[in-house]
Amino acid sequence: MSFVPARSQHALTNAILVALTLLAVALFGASSAQAQADGFGNGNGDDGPATFAAGPHVPNAVAPVSGAVVAGANSVTITAATPGSGSNAVGFAAGRLVMIYQSNGVASPPTSGSQTAYPLSNTTAGHWEFARLSAATATTLTFTRPLVHAYNAGTTQAIAVPEYSSLTTAAGANINPPAWNGTTGGVLAVLVEGTVNMTAGGTFSASGLGFRGGISYVNNTNEAHNCGSGNDGGNGFGAKGEGFYVAAFGPTTPLTNAQRGRGNQLNGGGGGNCFNASGGGGGGVGQGGTGGNSLNDSPGSNQPVGGLGGAAITRNAYEQLPMGGGGGQGDRDDDNVAPGGAGGGVVLVRGATLTGTGTFSANGAVGGNGNGGSPYDGAGGGGAGGSVMLRFTNAVACSSATASGGTGGNNGTSGGFPSYAWKPGGGGGGGSVFVQKSSGTCTTTVTGGPRGTAGTNTGATAGANGASTAATTLAVTLSAPTNGTAYQTLPANITGTATSGSTVNIYIDEAFVGTAVATGGNWTFATPALTQGEHTVTVFSESGAAQSGQVSATFTYDSVAPAAPVITTPAAATTYTTDTTPTIAGTAEAGSTVNVYRAGNVLIGTTTANGSGNWTLDASALREGSRTITASATDAYDSRGVASASKTIVVD
Repeated sequence: MSFVPARSQHALTNAILVALTLLAVALFGASSAQAQADGFGNGNGDDGPATFAAGPHVPNAVAPVSGAVVAGANSVTITAATPGSGSNAVGFAAGRLVMIYQSNGVASPPTSGSQTAYPLSNTTAGHWEFARLSAATATTLTFTRPLVHAYNAGTTQAIAVPEYSSLTTAAGANINPPAWNGTTGGVLAVLVEGTVNMTAGGTFSASGLGFRGGISYVNNTNEAHNCGSGNDGGNGFGAKGEGFYVAAFGPTTPLTNAQRGRGNQLNGGGGGNCFNASGGGGGGVGQGGTGGNSLNDSPGSNQPVGGLGGAAITRNAYEQLPMGGGGGQGDRDDDNVAPGGAGGGVVLVRGATLTGTGTFSANGAVGGNGNGGSPYDGAGGGGAGGSVMLRFTNAVACSSATASGGTGGNNGTSGGFPSYAWKPGGGGGGGSVFVQKSSGTCTTTVTGGPRGTAGTNTGATAGANGASTAATTLAVTLSAPTNGTAYQTLPANITGTATSGSTVNIYIDEAFVGTAVATGGNWTFATPALTQGEHTVTVFSESGAAQSGQVSATFTYDSVAPAAPVITTPAAATTYTTDTTPTIAGTAEAGSTVNVYRAGNVLIGTTTANGSGNWTLDASALREGSRTITASATDAYDSRGVASASKTIVVD
């Protein structure tokens, strides 16, 4: 989205706008992520410039969302937040931008072993949105406007998002999310109002920090052979990798039969079956590779019972940000610690300009090797690539943006038994990379992970490639209202220009109010009813994957003239004095200009009401005689109010 965001920190004070936001939810639905694009652009820059020195940094605090969230919710409940680390880390507080992200959570049990590509449109997993906090406690986050989408309990997290004015990385700077732990982590989100300067190098990386690989434990306690090709099972069946279906993954022993066996569960790779077959690679946008066959040992020699690769997922590249599936564990009966590789997490960075030679990565981790000791065991499958999303208004320059699958674990032919020929793990599937820019180069890579290496590779396959998407920044302008203008009568329409055929999203005070389609390069949208006071209109256009930068205008609507001032000095209705320049004082609208008149229309002086509404004037010389004095106020927007009650001054 864009990238010249408004400075306004207004919360919703306009009940009409709240109603419009809820109406948008009803009209556009809440079943797909980003049914309306967010209006936060590159953030407001309020966190100032950030410099990341060499070493690891975790800028985002995270917290599990403990209750189910309905579309239109104004708050979510959370449990204990985990802070980020480093001087540039941010936490939860009023005014903070947060990302609500659902990591996994498919309601119905999928068919174990099905490698049919799974559409994320069938679930809310991988979906997300931004929202700004009006309040934050240890248990509740409250938003300035309602959420657009619904989210599951237990699989959704809140992520505190920094809004830097600029960002600079030193050589060796490594900016990461916390690792996914089953409830939080795996997602790195950073907004930068200005330039992301990576001239010295540095990296944004969620590699190996996504869905977890099948755990490594002795799953074959009696060296069982010839277990068959069952998708689920008990002894002799390796642990499955983690994916979108929560119940199919066990982080600790004992595991259920549904958490073991060669059958993948959605994008989680399957475990190798006995004897010593290797794990399958996790699934990303590309399908995971199959794990190598069982070893060459009778009975059941060299059987195709390696873990099946995690299924590929289909998604909207710029709306859904899935983590990569974890690889499966190989069958293990000895001491080789060979878990499946973890999938890549999510990297989301938005800014104005990207310079330098930095890198962005959400690669899957390599599977564990089966030949760490003797005798050998089955190797682990590689993790799948996750998601990298880079949106920049202007030019970009970086070394690479990658979401490749992890390599399957290696194995060997000896292990004390030269004829057995242990096989390697399957490679992880490639993930997703999205880059928007006006110009420049940032090489993208989404290759599937290769199978591991071994003397014999029978049955083991590489993961399939993922997908990368490129978009060019669109154009948009805002003609009315104009920035800095005070209106007594609002313009009938909000208008501007944009790339023909694109959809312009209109926000007022960070609340979505509607869209307009640019026809012949022009667009128009009827101005909604607004309260008196200052407002900010923000617009940006989008067409498919591409978006424009944001354009904003802050204006004031004041159609109500100031109330009549009150003359308090002189106090009496009629005052006699010998002073030809008497002091006249009173009250009026704070900040208004007070004009004092005699005889109704002869100006005798002008002053300004202070912040408390008080004003004082030493009148110009009055001739002897009776003078009728009145006052009227004009506000900063040239709206003149009615005259005050009159006082009479008799100069004698």
